[in-house]
Amino acid sequence: MNVNNTLFNEYKKLPKKFIADAIEKENKQLHYLKNFSAVNNYTGEIYSIYFSYEKQIKQQYENILQKIMYNKVKASENNLIPIFITFTAPSRFHPFKQKPNGKNVINEYNYFVNNYYEYNSIDEGIKEAYQFLNKMWREYYINIKTSKKYRKIAKKIRYDLFFEYHKSYIPHLHALIYIPTEMYEYAQKSFVNLINKNNMEIRANKFLKIEDKKEKKKKKLNKLDGAVLYISKYIRKTLDEIVKKPENVYQYIGWKSAHKIRIYRGSNSELALYLYNKIYHNLEEKEKKTLLERAKKNNTCLLYEIEKIAEIKRTVINTKKTKIKNQKINKKYYANVEVSKQKRYDKMAMIDYLSQYYEPKTLRKLGVADLYNLFSKSFGFDFTLYKNSIKTKKEEIKKIKKEIENKIKNVELMELKNIEKFIEITKEAKKAQEEIKKYKNDEYALMSIVIMKEDNETVEDFIKNLNEKIEKEEKELKKLKKEYEEMKEKSTEYKKTLMKLLRNNNFEELREKLYENNDDKTANYVSEIIYKMREITKLGAKLKELQEIKKEAIKNYYKIEKMEIYRLDPMKQAYTQIYNKSDIALIFSN
Repeated sequence: MNVNNTLFNEYKKLPKKFIADAIEKENKQLHYLKNFSAVNNYTGEIYSIYFSYEKQIKQQYENILQKIMYNKVKASENNLIPIFITFTAPSRFHPFKQKPNGKNVINEYNYFVNNYYEYNSIDEGIKEAYQFLNKMWREYYINIKTSKKYRKIAKKIRYDLFFEYHKSYIPHLHALIYIPTEMYEYAQKSFVNLINKNNMEIRANKFLKIEDKKEKKKKKLNKLDGAVLYISKYIRKTLDEIVKKPENVYQYIGWKSAHKIRIYRGSNSELALYLYNKIYHNLEEKEKKTLLERAKKNNTCLLYEIEKIAEIKRTVINTKKTKIKNQKINKKYYANVEVSKQKRYDKMAMIDYLSQYYEPKTLRKLGVADLYNLFSKSFGFDFTLYKNSIKTKKEEIKKIKKEIENKIKNVELMELKNIEKFIEITKEAKKAQEEIKKYKNDEYALMSIVIMKEDNETVEDFIKNLNEKIEKEEKELKKLKKEYEEMKEKSTEYKKTLMKLLRNNNFEELREKLYENNDDKTANYVSEIIYKMREITKLGAKLKELQEIKKEAIKNYYKIEKMEIYRLDPMKQAYTQIYNKSDIALIFSN
């Protein structure tokens, strides 16, 4: 009963708290802006700067509709089909349950406290539900976007995401996702698997394929137009309820800013929304009307039509990289944007990782800087040290590789058993040939031979025997030469094989070959490489895994440093500057 009263009392106070927070924030902004005036450097006119949440919400709504229409046009170009998805947080996130005959007003008479509610306050439940739904969407989107089977076509996927709250202020999520027809079954299966994995009720969550349908006026709507109407219905309903009363505006802003809820997210357009707003609001009424008519005629939107005729040049100051988007012949607007790359720490991603070691409640109380320090320490090692250890091991491998290469280059010919005999016979044959040349046509030599010959042997017989001996030795020499060449060829082939294995990193095979040829020393070198390579692979895998976790928590965002937008006058063929920082000066007044 005590818990019931606590939660119901908190619920009664929440609207007032949200309204008070939003009014306080608005007053602070108005007080700050009172000290400034805007002056037009060309005309000398001075303007006071005004801020209104109601105006901000209407502008936000217009931008959201432009993005939704833009995604519809892009989906149409890529022949995608629309799927409407709703994610509702499970029972443990909802503080109240309606009584069977209770009215739709949350109090002690119509509702009772949900026994499965896991949090001490509604505020905490809102934060946790928002984080849970974001995590659900991220998991689902990554699952379909990175599918191996549909990797190529999954690049075309586009989406619109919208958050709104229940009577109890607990958020739920609506998404309109455009996918290729081939992926429909896979997307549906992924949705069901995710719901079952997180123990969520199927009936409270929605996966709906939007088909062609007829309106009341019997006008046929295609599925893409139907999809846009479907999601814009939810957005319009929320906006209409908010704008009805001023307190609703403050309540909505208070709820959104207190829990850092981002109402809408969607796939990026080539022309960023801030550039679209700058161009559109600086157009003359005639141009606006022409663009609007063209958008209606082509069933597109203003964002898409302006993007078609705008060239965007984006320069990152830190890296000096320049990227030009949408270089087309019929361009009419030029946007030059200079941005600086800065780091953003994703608090939610860090808490997700650290919650396996620490209590989530304690982590939420910490600031981003403290969380990041804890996050870095929790890996248990220094990233740079880890990278350097891999680097040194790679250098060691290079060194050993070079040693093996030199060893292979200096490999001697395969064992040639008759090498000594070959040299001896070569010498003898050469000597005999020289003797024959000397004595053949020389009488003096023949006389000497007669004295040298055996008693019963004639000179002719002696020369005949000598020639036979030479022939025999020459045949043996030929045979040995052939054997020598074959051995030499085998040796070169062997060298080539070893070098090929070394260059292709087939170390296991290389080691076997070396052991076969009794080259144990080189084989041991190779074993050393194999061991170090395995070590590097393990280290690399661990490092990659941790870096991915770290990458999720630290993301880059771009801060605009300078922005210039030009309009090309087709008659004069000249540039007219329609917006520049120097056009408006802020004057501080005491």
